[in-house]
Amino acid sequence: MEIKVEENIKLKDGEHTGVIINIESREKPYNYIDVLIQPKEAKITMKAGFPAYINNDSKLGLLLKRFGKILTVGEIVRIEDILIGKPITFITITTPNKNGKTYANIIPESIKPTEEVITIPLDKKWKETQKQIKTTINTQYMTTKDMKSLFTRNKKNTS
Repeated sequence: MEIKVEENIKLKDGEHTGVIINIESREKPYNYIDVLIQPKEAKITMKAGFPAYINNDSKLGLLLKRFGKILTVGEIVRIEDILIGKPITFITITTPNKNGKTYANIIPESIKPTEEVITIPLDKKWKETQKQIKTTINTQYMTTKDMKSLFTRNKKNTS
């Protein structure tokens, strides 16, 4: 097997943009969810780890809330549906590992959507509005652009 030797790519400390490309789980050394990120400025995959526990104050719960998810006790959450494919901003810092090599690490709490997210509770009134504008929305989060488009269509239908 032949593999090309490539230059070591390092991101500078600071804010970056990218996209969430996958979600993985791991059990060693602890039960964690890894969010895999493709930075815009480098052809590498980075990851940020979160304990695999969701409530309104957990690190993973706070991440999901930043992307507009309303957390309800007892609900089963499909993390992939909320995060994968979303454009984001994040902050990296360079830290050494136990062998002294340095790596750019994502600060998990810095991951946020690049567009403003507006959370809409899906109550009875909202479902009636959906029927009026003949739109089906399968998620509980919308970007500002989606929201403006929705209300523009709603105004046309009620005029």
